[in-house]
Amino acid sequence: GEIEPRTATTWNAGDGDRFFQFSHAMWRKSVLDKMLKEQKINLHRSIAEAMENEQVVNMESSDIGRLLTLFDHWKSCGNFGKAAPLALAVGLRLEDWDLSAQSLDLYRDALEMCYESADNSDGRE
Repeated sequence: GEIEPRTATTWNAGDGDRFFQFSHAMWRKSVLDKMLKEQKINLHRSIAEAMENEQVVNMESSDIGRLLTLFDHWKSCGNFGKAAPLALAVGLRLEDWDLSAQSLDLYRDALEMCYESADNSDGRE
């Protein structure tokens, strides 16, 4: 069947020359699976930066889905400083909705990222 336009995902990689558009999650996953790790990191960073530049992020009132997507991109490029505040804000909102298990999963993701970040900085010294 034909893909409806509202399901298309479009990303500009940030350098003006590269532009990605995926009409189906399966295609997006296939392309990302084939990319080199550094390319994936750069793509996630570019998407997160574009999302932040596109709209002001307000931790208390922004759409929770948007905050989770932004968290995932910052997490995927290894930027703990940007991902952690998002995890805390979303986690608190999930707790307010009595979704404690989901909140704990998000906190756990952020903590794992923190440990990985600390491990990586130890290896650079």
